[in-house]
Amino acid sequence: MTATIKKLRVVAFPLDSSLEGEYRIADHLNLCGKAIKDLGFIPISDLYVDKHNPQAIKVACLKEGIEPTDQEKIILLKHDIKAYSYELIEPALRAASQGLQVEGSLYFPKFQRDSV
Repeated sequence: MTATIKKLRVVAFPLDSSLEGEYRIADHLNLCGKAIKDLGFIPISDLYVDKHNPQAIKVACLKEGIEPTDQEKIILLKHDIKAYSYELIEPALRAASQGLQVEGSLYFPKFQRDSV
């Protein structure tokens, strides 16, 4: 029996300047409410359909309004986490609780600077 797939598309922010555009999600790390420490990233589910897609990326889920410091960005990048999002954790956990797999994509918003 094949699991039903939930499609998600969320806003994310890159941890370095090498990413732009849209990416598939391989997995996420839930850091909502936790401080970022030197951690090991251990995938524990088959939630994402792109888990083994080499072009898909891992995303940190952070509490709304929390931005990683430069030191925290280094730790996350060291563990192959390329971006962070405020919008991913709730729909991903809801899908997991319903026994669904997630076909997730994220995009990086382009901010325009006001000309003076």
